[in-house]
Amino acid sequence: MNQGEMEHRIEELTGRPTSSPVRIVTDTTQFMNIWRGHVVHLGDRFYLVVGNMKEGRFGIDDQPKFWVKKAIEMKSGDEKILKLAFHEEFTIRIGLLRMRCYRDPLKEGELLEMVRGDARFMQGSTEPDDRGNPVRVIDFIRGRNLYRYLSDLQMDHRTYFHTVLPLILRKLVDAIEAIAMIHERGYHHGDIRNDHILIDSETGEFRWIDYDFCQDVPDFDIWSLGNVLLYVIGKGERTFHEVAAGRLRLAPGATLTKQDASAFFAHRIMNLAKLFPWIPSEMSDILMHFSYGTQVFYETVHALLDDLRPVVQSLVSQAENMETGTEP
Repeated sequence: MNQGEMEHRIEELTGRPTSSPVRIVTDTTQFMNIWRGHVVHLGDRFYLVVGNMKEGRFGIDDQPKFWVKKAIEMKSGDEKILKLAFHEEFTIRIGLLRMRCYRDPLKEGELLEMVRGDARFMQGSTEPDDRGNPVRVIDFIRGRNLYRYLSDLQMDHRTYFHTVLPLILRKLVDAIEAIAMIHERGYHHGDIRNDHILIDSETGEFRWIDYDFCQDVPDFDIWSLGNVLLYVIGKGERTFHEVAAGRLRLAPGATLTKQDASAFFAHRIMNLAKLFPWIPSEMSDILMHFSYGTQVFYETVHALLDDLRPVVQSLVSQAENMETGTEP
């Protein structure tokens, strides 16, 4: 594709004139210098950069991720995400534990190959640039992440628990089974969070994204699944501060202690049954495996699933009975 053909194609894709000449990028090392209107050339394909992806969590929606580009594959017109090589490393503290965290684009590339065709995961492939940088070309998924979906729900917790939560948990079980599968094959997601589960707008299914993060602690995935469950069952993060400030009421006769806190985030209430007494004891027991007061943690994702599946099935059955007007 020569310059003239490229400029014409860009105008077709964007509906507006482009600057001439078009800058073609074959070395993505300096990703901060790659901007909207540039074209990234990988193998025999050209990708028109149309912007940077943004962090959609913690109130920083306008925080760009300069190493993750929105793009259009110029021949097909398909929307893509280009994840450029970014070797970040830092240490985090969770409770008493300090962990080294780092990004590994090669690990994500291997996982993309492993999960090819599995709709529970984002799909894509690794295409090296001319300098050998592993660029991951990801198929764009339309939809909202689970964090945003729950934040946007306008209903009280009791209504949510009996009407919306059962379907969410049924889909979440499928997503957790996907994590168990990659664990069996020797890999870990590494950055399990509510906003790393996308709800596909076409299928309604949950899909994992962004697995280039790594830690030196393999159990991090399991602890992170506990945080996802806490957020989903609680319809958001519930904290001791909210109770102290009077914005959140305890169930009649309940009192909170340190044992009710998350084992890794002391400000979060893990014992949600003390806030919402309609949470069944079996579900509360699962959450309490991730609490400060627990004596036994889940050692595998399969162990978590063994406890979670029957609880979810019971909730789904109750919700279906409510819809048909029959008694459980």
